[in-house]
Amino acid sequence: VEGSAEDCGHTLGVVLGKESSNTVISLEPPFKDEMLVLDDLSSEQFHGLLNGMKILQATVTYKAVTTKHNLGWTPSRLFRELAAEHAALNS
Repeated sequence: VEGSAEDCGHTLGVVLGKESSNTVISLEPPFKDEMLVLDDLSSEQFHGLLNGMKILQATVTYKAVTTKHNLGWTPSRLFRELAAEHAALNS
């Protein structure tokens, strides 16, 4: 699913079609960098995707896998968490 600026106000669960809601929970601004969110992949699919990205030298700095804990987050919150983690690992 390719997200839009409007998706930043909904939870990941709504954006991914796992939950239904028309309620905007946040008026967060969209983020500017690319983020890859993986959902419902088997271990084989997950590792195959990462291996394929490595072979193709496809780089996406911010990558995440959905969990029961982050499905209630907005895409902007997930991005902020990933950016903070990335900054901490690279400082």
